[in-house]
Amino acid sequence: MFKSERQERIIALLKEQEYMGVGELGRLLYASEPTIRRDLSALEQEGLIRRSHGGAILVKDEITRPLAFRRELMQGEKRLIARKAAKLIPDGSVVFIDGSTTACHLIPLLRGREILVITNGLAALDLLQEMKISAKCIGGDLIHSSMCFAGRSAEEYVETLHADFLFFSVSSLNEQGEITDYSEEETHLRRAMLKRAAKRILLLDHSKFQKTATFRLCTLKELDGIITDLPKISTCPDSCQWIKI
Repeated sequence: MFKSERQERIIALLKEQEYMGVGELGRLLYASEPTIRRDLSALEQEGLIRRSHGGAILVKDEITRPLAFRRELMQGEKRLIARKAAKLIPDGSVVFIDGSTTACHLIPLLRGREILVITNGLAALDLLQEMKISAKCIGGDLIHSSMCFAGRSAEEYVETLHADFLFFSVSSLNEQGEITDYSEEETHLRRAMLKRAAKRILLLDHSKFQKTATFRLCTLKELDGIITDLPKISTCPDSCQWIKI
């Protein structure tokens, strides 16, 4: 099988299966794993796929990507961002943490602290239980793709609360300072959390920059800070502290 034909077959298989490992692709295409990895590298450079340690997935709306795949992306950057965020939180704080994989990296750093965390993420709740951190769950409708709760009942519950901080992440930040996401339900819930938090901090790595997703959440002008590995952009106002890792 020629390289171009094999790469076309990889795209076709990923359209059917969402996510496939290198070994599985090799067996189906009668190719060695090093050959498949070279094909995946070429397809990733073209912007057609995203790679994980063991396979690949088609580039598509963030909300349709499996959670297990999203957890693997930019792990080093997410950990460094989380370390900066943890230093901002004094003991005695009430903290909103959304269900994003980036915000989840913050939770292990809060172990042993006198902090109350309020979250809509199932993975976050698991970590909070493991770390023995005081927590409240924002219930509602379960979004299976992200394993997060959202919906009107979740928004109504958030409207009864007050938090000292909100730490959250989204799919996209563009050069105009607009913050957007692919999940309509989670965007509505984050809007409610923004209104009920004294300090609002965006956690964002460079892979989410210069993109615009479907649903607009807010702009940098509406935030108190952003923690990122990006150089400061010109549209970031002085009122939003740019914290670079």
